[in-house]
Amino acid sequence: MSRAETTIVATTLLLLPVLGAGQRARAQPYPPSPVITGVQFYPATFEHDKAPGSDNWPITWADDDNQYTSWGDGGGFGGTNQVGRVSLGVARVSGPHSGYSGHNIWGGYNSDVPATFGGKSYGIISIAGILYMWVAPGSGKDNFISQTLYHSSDHARSWTSAGWSFTQAQGVVLPTFLQFGKDYAGARDEYVYIYAIRLKDASDLVVQKPGQIDLFRVPKSQLLQRNAYQFFAGLDAGGQPTWTSDLSARRPVFEDARGVGWNVSVSYNAGIGRYLLCTEHDSSPHGNLGMFDAPEPWGPWTTVGYWSNWQGYSSTFFWNFSPKWRSADGTDFVLVFTGVGAFDDWNIISGTFTVTPLLEAPGNLTASAVSAGQIDLAWTDNSTDEEGFAIARRREDNPAGPPTVTLTAYAGSNTPPTIEAAGSANSFRTGALVVNDRADTWTRVPAELADSTRLLAARDDRQSQPLSAMYTVELSGPATVYLPLDPRYGGGKLSWMDAGWSDSGLTCDSSAQAGWKIWKKEIAAAGTITLGVDEQQYDGMCYVFTAPGAGPWQQVTSVAADTTAYSDSGLEPATTYSYRVRAYRGGVTSAWCQPATATTLPAGEPRADGGGDDGGGNGDSVDAGADAGADEGAGDSGADSGPAADDGQAGGDEGGGDAATADSGNNAGDEASAGGCGCAASSPRRGLWLLLVVCGLLLAGGRRRTNGQR
Repeated sequence: MSRAETTIVATTLLLLPVLGAGQRARAQPYPPSPVITGVQFYPATFEHDKAPGSDNWPITWADDDNQYTSWGDGGGFGGTNQVGRVSLGVARVSGPHSGYSGHNIWGGYNSDVPATFGGKSYGIISIAGILYMWVAPGSGKDNFISQTLYHSSDHARSWTSAGWSFTQAQGVVLPTFLQFGKDYAGARDEYVYIYAIRLKDASDLVVQKPGQIDLFRVPKSQLLQRNAYQFFAGLDAGGQPTWTSDLSARRPVFEDARGVGWNVSVSYNAGIGRYLLCTEHDSSPHGNLGMFDAPEPWGPWTTVGYWSNWQGYSSTFFWNFSPKWRSADGTDFVLVFTGVGAFDDWNIISGTFTVTPLLEAPGNLTASAVSAGQIDLAWTDNSTDEEGFAIARRREDNPAGPPTVTLTAYAGSNTPPTIEAAGSANSFRTGALVVNDRADTWTRVPAELADSTRLLAARDDRQSQPLSAMYTVELSGPATVYLPLDPRYGGGKLSWMDAGWSDSGLTCDSSAQAGWKIWKKEIAAAGTITLGVDEQQYDGMCYVFTAPGAGPWQQVTSVAADTTAYSDSGLEPATTYSYRVRAYRGGVTSAWCQPATATTLPAGEPRADGGGDDGGGNGDSVDAGADAGADEGAGDSGADSGPAADDGQAGGDEGGGDAATADSGNNAGDEASAGGCGCAASSPRRGLWLLLVVCGLLLAGGRRRTNGQR
């Protein structure tokens, strides 16, 4: 049985209600997810005992590529319930899931600095290199007394209070932050979103019934200012969220009659395009995990899973998705969780979502250059109930071209590196050498980078000093620098790679190792840069250089359901663009179709459809059947002086309209283009056509004279 089949079987079992003798199934608060149709956890990946006695562990991904997390009532990583015990501590989690380490920064066993105040936190986030953390003053029901925001500008070594709090009297309990990507990358807008439990029972840390969760938002530049906060006040008639500055006027964004936990976590899964919310139900702490998803922070919510005694971990109560340890497509994840008893610890487990697109992707996408500024798209509609299609575009080249790369310094003592120009035998291409002192070759390189200029270094440079500045190169202009990293690094960065390096989403293979992850860094201007070396006894370094801006997809528009064509105008001449299309309905989307690519015509070259030149306009002058194409810009397009367009087209403008084609004299060509009002008549029928026009004018004139006599 394949892993996918195992996932489906296990998921089916997981999503069935767990019934004992005399037990009756109770309704989930929301319908099943239309996107995440199943989830499987892998017990063999369950890990704990790194921080016995320490609980909670909300987690965020910071600008330095580390994750930061807080714990309560223990010594943190390496400590115990007694050794290094603090009321509240903050730790750093470094590295990929396959080889991570935890280190206590603020408080706990062998920490960098001691903790300076106590409390508990269930919400931490990194934004623009600053950590923010919500802190409650104590344990047990004292968690409900107040919620104070702290911030740290030195990666958790010191913390400063915002100077204000939400209070128990306001019913705000243990707020948490909505997590996006690294250092808040990929956020939906300029706001920070915060979820908080609506307090119903302050007697102890119990499930709050009936369960309600509130949503706050605040501009991220004003996160420390209480008067900048807004509170979700429901949806308007169009289904859009409304907001109020009056906390007492807030409305819950999530409800469950069976209750919600006294804490909650929410994160955005960019690969799947869904917001994921985890909280308890019924009773605490009994592993009663409810997992829900939505297309927006305010819903509408659907159910991913609703478990009692989840995984048999019967004393767990708080679950967080690691924002870093997740596959690019969002289906593979790591869940960080905590509990009491045996689960009073740092606990993690891996899992997989089964995601079934409910809409079939469009097919047979074609892209055809029509002019120096227009590319026409056409595709097949394979879905039956979409609301529309989203169209994304990627520019494949840059007018300035790739930069010239010159090696100016080499700090090593091995085989000197060389710059291999695009198109050379050792440019970044299949069959090229990986390094210049071994026989290994690249067996697969991504099409996006094939034949690019690269720095061919020596494998023996690995672990040489200076690690971060072995090679110095001069760039003639802006560039994107790519770095494939040996898969034995587990997908993580090297220690000297700063925050400017990001995951390109590309991979490649060599004859020695498969699955090299490719990182990239944008260089904004010409100048000198330094590049580092392999930190382990692995297979060496390979730097690839391209023109900047190639690669990112951007959605350019959406079109209505049943549409199968689109004209993209306003493009640059002689420039290559790729396109892809997907269907959507509400928060559900199909997969993207296979891309199609076209290159716009050079400036001044006649339109491929026989229309007027780019920059023209109405095309309302027709001469002897010549093609009266309507153009991309304003202004009139004069008639061509050439022969009659017996086999020509009546060109349409960029805004739409049909082009009437006269085909070898068989098509009368008497349909004017919607934009250009131009007609192309076939020669054999031109006399009849002109006669009809004259008769029409005479009749119209007669009517006008008759009306005038009245």
